[in-house]
Amino acid sequence: MMTKINYQPWLQAVLTIAKHYRIEPSEERIRLQLDWNQNQNLDDVLQLMTRQVGLNLRKVPFSLDLLNPWRLPVMV
Repeated sequence: MMTKINYQPWLQAVLTIAKHYRIEPSEERIRLQLDWNQNQNLDDVLQLMTRQVGLNLRKVPFSLDLLNPWRLPVMV
């Protein structure tokens, strides 16, 4: 049985990163798209959100080397 994902914190993180890069996405449009895809897993939901905003999502194992000024902001 699939459960609904609480995507609101993830959406806020993606929107914050988009604003850092001065991208002005439509939050309502992303929410509507996510409502249509409620039963997907978290990886698919994050991919969908970042694609809607115009960003690229790349999952990598965490290391302290990622936390440098050239790679910020980072969603963890």
